Amino acid sequence: MKKLIILFLLLPSLLFSQVSPSKIVRIADASTVFGSALSYGTYLEMQSNNKTYKIINVNGVAGSAMFSGLVLNTDYIEEGTVTSVSTAAANNGVTATWSMASPTPALTIGLGAITPTSVNALSLTALATGFTVAGGTTSKTLTVPLDASVSGTNTGDQTITLTGDVTGSGTGSFSTTIAGNAVTDAKFRQGVARSIVGVTGNATANTADMQGTTDQILRVNGAGTALAFGSIDLSKSAAVGTSVLPVANGGTNSATQNWVDLTTAQNPIAGAKTWTGLGTFSLGITTTGSAVNLNASSNFGTNINTGTSSGTVTIGGSVAQTISIGDGIGGNTVSMANGVNSAAQTISIGSGANAANNTINIGSGTNTAGVIAVTVGSNAAFANTTAIKGGNGVGAITLDPHVAGTIVIGDAAGTGDITIGSSTAAQTVLIGNGVNASAQTVSIANGATAADATVNILSGVGTAGTAILNLADNPRVTTIDIGNIAPTVARTITIAGGNSAVADVVNLGTGLVGGAGSKTINIATGASAAGTNTVNIGTGATTVNGGNEIHIGDGTPTGSGTNEITIGSSITTAGNGVRMQGVQSQVYSNGVVTLSSTVTITAAQMLKSGIIYHSQADNNARTFTFDTGANIAAAMPGGSATVGDTFSFIVANGRNTVTLAAGASGSFFTGAVLTVAVGVTKVVTVTFTGATTYVCY
Repeated sequence: MKKLIILFLLLPSLLFSQVSPSKIVRIADASTVFGSALSYGTYLEMQSNNKTYKIINVNGVAGSAMFSGLVLNTDYIEEGTVTSVSTAAANNGVTATWSMASPTPALTIGLGAITPTSVNALSLTALATGFTVAGGTTSKTLTVPLDASVSGTNTGDQTITLTGDVTGSGTGSFSTTIAGNAVTDAKFRQGVARSIVGVTGNATANTADMQGTTDQILRVNGAGTALAFGSIDLSKSAAVGTSVLPVANGGTNSATQNWVDLTTAQNPIAGAKTWTGLGTFSLGITTTGSAVNLNASSNFGTNINTGTSSGTVTIGGSVAQTISIGDGIGGNTVSMANGVNSAAQTISIGSGANAANNTINIGSGTNTAGVIAVTVGSNAAFANTTAIKGGNGVGAITLDPHVAGTIVIGDAAGTGDITIGSSTAAQTVLIGNGVNASAQTVSIANGATAADATVNILSGVGTAGTAILNLADNPRVTTIDIGNIAPTVARTITIAGGNSAVADVVNLGTGLVGGAGSKTINIATGASAAGTNTVNIGTGATTVNGGNEIHIGDGTPTGSGTNEITIGSSITTAGNGVRMQGVQSQVYSNGVVTLSSTVTITAAQMLKSGIIYHSQADNNARTFTFDTGANIAAAMPGGSATVGDTFSFIVANGRNTVTLAAGASGSFFTGAVLTVAVGVTKVVTVTFTGATTYVCY
C-alpha cells in the first residue's frame, strides 16, 4: 500500500496543540488539498507531537474523491479540535495565526522582517550605502552601492551593435567608425582667437592653431616651406602676379609709366615744377638755395601742421636770424595756440636752456598812438595759474610802469587771496622801502570801509624762532597814531593782551632822555566832555600769589636825578581823590632802621624806612628828634613840598621809654613831644602845612 506522508518541513516550528478527543474532524476533498485524488488502497498519514494519524481510503475507488464528505470517527483516528498555533522563538520573522472563525477556520502565515545570513548558500550583507551578495562554487561578490534597475533582454556578454554617425558591433570592447562629415563645428575642439587649423611645416604632421595679428594675411613664405600669417612681399612676382596696383593703393596704375618715386631720395630734378592741384607730402618737404614763398600775394590761408598733426613745427635755425611774424601794418591778428584744445597744451616762448643772453619782448614797443594792452593768463572761473619767474639778480621781477602809471594787483571785485612773500625760507619783503626824495604815502587797507575789515600784521601763530614788529622806528617820525580818531562804534585797543606763558615785557617811553630833550607819556589825558575815562593798570583777576606787580617810578636815580610821581588831582572839589583799595601795608625800600641812642631821625629815614625801631639793652630813656622841615621838604619827590603832602612811618619801642620830638619848623598835633612807652608801636603821620613846616600826628 502506498502512503503519502506530509511533513511540516516548510514550517517546522508550527505545532498543533490543545487537541480534544472524541471530536469529529472533516477533511476536504483530496484533489483540492493535494492537487489530485488519492488512489485506492492509499492512506493519509499525519504526524504531529510524536503521534501518527492515519486516514484510509475506505471507498477503494481509485481517483475518487474519497474524502468528500467523509466523517472519521475514533475507530480510525484520534480526534480533537485545533484551537491555536504558535511559533518558536527563533523564527527569523515568521509568524502564524490560527483562527477558529466559523464556518471556515483559517491559518495565517506572516513573513515579517526576515534577516537570513544566506539564501541558497549566498551571503547577504547590508552596507552603510547599498549591499553585497557573495557566494558560488568559485566565490564572487556583487556590490550595489547605488540605486539600479534591471530591464530589457541583455542577459550577459551579448553582441552590441552601434548605429548612426558612429557604427560598430561586437561583444566586450570593439572598434567603431565615425561616418564621413559627421563631426560638426560645434563638436570640433576650440581654437585660439584669429586662427586657423592646419600644418605650418613642409611635411605631413598633426594640425595646430596658426594665429594672425593686426594687418597680417595667410601666405606661404618665399622658400615655399612654411605656411603662416605675415605680410606680402610685393617685390616677389609670385605675390602680385601680373596685376597693376592702382594709385589709390600706392601703385602707379601703369605697367610701363616711369614715375618719379618721391618717397625716396632722388637725383636733382631740373626745372621748375608747377602744381595746379593740391600737393600733399606725408613725410615732409625740404627746400634750399632760395627764398620760399607760401601763398605770396594771395588771399588764401596758409596751414602748417594743422588738422590732426602731432609733429613739431620749427621756425628758425641755430644761427643768428630775424624771424618776423605778423610784421605787416594792416592791422594784423597774430594767434598762437589759439584753438579750442581738447587735450593738454604747452606754449613755450624763450624757454630753452639758454647758454647766452635772452631777451623776450612782448608789447614793449614805444607807441606813438593808440594803446598797447597786454594780457597774460586768464581770469576765467577755473583753476588757472599764471607764474612770472625771475632769476637771482636785483630786480629779477620788475613791474615798471610809466612814472605816472599805477600798479594794480587784484580785481576791484576780487575775492581771492593776494599773497606777497609766502616763502618758508629767510626772505625780506619790502613795501615802500625806497629812499624817497619827496612825500610818499604807503596805505594798507586804507579804503573807506563799508563792511568788516581785518588787517593782520605779524599775527600768525608762530611755533619756532622769534619775531620782531617795528613800527615808526625812523628817527624822523613825528606822529604815531593808533586808533587816533573818534570812533562811531565801541572800540577796543589792546597792546600785549595775550595770555602770556613766558616773560612778557611792554615798554612805553622807556628810552633814555638826554640833552635838552623831554618825554611825556599821556594815557587817557583827554578832557572828557561826556562819559568817563577809565584807565586800568594791573586789574586782571590774578589767581596766583604775586600775580600782579605794578611798579610806578621805582627806578633808582643816580647823581642828581629824581623820580617824581603824581597820582590824583590837586583840585579839592567834590569827586576828586585817590582811592586805594585793599591796602594791607606800605612797602618801603629801606626797611627797618634800628636806633640805640639819642639821635636825629633823618629825612631819608623818615621817608624811606617803614619802621624806626628802638633796641638799646640798658634802661636809659631815649629821645628821637625828627629832621627839620627844610630837609624833609628837600627829600620829597621833586625836591620840594606842597601844602597837604603827607607821609607816614612807624616807631616801635622795644626797650625803655622813647620821647619823639619835632625838628625845626615842625610840631606835634598833641603838643611839643610824643612819648612812646616800652612795647608800644606808634604810627607817625607827617603833613606839610607850608613849604618847610609840618605837623606830626
